[in-house]
Amino acid sequence: MKKKLYIFAVLAVALAGCSDNGQSAANSANDKAIVKKPAKNRVVITVNGRELSQSNMTERVEMFVKVSSLANPKMTLNDLQRLRKKIKAIMPKMFKREVVFEDFLKSEKLTVAPETLEKAKTGIVASFRGRLTYDGLRRKVGPALAGILDGFAASQATEITVRRRILEKNPLELAPDYAEKQLALIAKYNAEMALTNAIVYARATNTWEKLKSGADFRAVAREFSEVPREAREGGDWGTLGLQQLEPDEELAKWAQQLQPGEFSPPIEGDNGLMILRVDSKKGEDYALSRIYFRLPMFKEVVSKEELLKLKKQQHDRAVLDKEIKALLKSADVERPKKRKKAGAKRVRRQDGPVAAQPAGKQTASKQPASKQATNKQPANKKSVANKKGAKKAEAENGAKRK
Repeated sequence: MKKKLYIFAVLAVALAGCSDNGQSAANSANDKAIVKKPAKNRVVITVNGRELSQSNMTERVEMFVKVSSLANPKMTLNDLQRLRKKIKAIMPKMFKREVVFEDFLKSEKLTVAPETLEKAKTGIVASFRGRLTYDGLRRKVGPALAGILDGFAASQATEITVRRRILEKNPLELAPDYAEKQLALIAKYNAEMALTNAIVYARATNTWEKLKSGADFRAVAREFSEVPREAREGGDWGTLGLQQLEPDEELAKWAQQLQPGEFSPPIEGDNGLMILRVDSKKGEDYALSRIYFRLPMFKEVVSKEELLKLKKQQHDRAVLDKEIKALLKSADVERPKKRKKAGAKRVRRQDGPVAAQPAGKQTASKQPASKQATNKQPANKKSVANKKGAKKAEAENGAKRK
């Protein structure tokens, strides 16, 4: 079973048409790029007690970007920047898989075989199509990133070993006569579909006879067509160009052959039968109507060996999906808490809990303007009354002194 490596997903982003009209990124510029460690080497994620630091994540990202630029030298600086952002986003998940798979191997007391490591290295350079060996790739990425590349190869070899071990612990168990029974069921199903097929052909032929006897095409289409929208619109299929019809030679032949208002006998196409009518022609554009009858789908008859191979592939995919999801879910993952923004202060609102408010800004009242106005009026009257009271008291005190 072929193993899909993370490197393919990364290189696919680079090779899937990432292009920009800006200046091409020279390899020499990428070679001179220095991975700078941040002043505070914070922890990005912790999985089962193992930490991924910011500096280590940056090195890993730069390794992938370097490999991608070597695989596609036409990538521009903008392409590389976008790719760098995408790889950075998935790096914590990659680290989680790496740690979980290594812990699984330890629990199973297994080690990675040398041939498995070589297989992983071959997979990494597969996108170069023989232009570069793994050792050549190590030299290209440079001594600063060669160790990161080796670590990635080791993680891929670990994942291959884990997958193999999971499948060994969950083997496919089938009855001795499983293949024979399945082939018999397929034959029985196809025989039933053949009868249905004959019934559909008979229904289409009877409908064609009605049309030949003078029945209205649109009325018959509303009654018998098995495409709901077309049935509602009296069989209207729309306007199609000859190029759209040509992939189906039989359909294109009848569209060209019929004159406006004429219809065809039942013809097979698009997993069904149709009676085709040409409503009008304009150059190579045809306004068409049809009465469509669905034909049953037959199951492909395969050999016993092919059937067992297909069943094993389905089993392996299901088992790996289930078990790997369970492993990842059981991991102990910690992420650093986000720090509060500097300059924020706590403000208590009247209508809710305490909320953060940037320093220097006032919180606007959420009361309607009319209520704010009415609230201010009593305060103004009270202040006026206080002033009058103060003047009166001052006058009385002056009278007493006299």
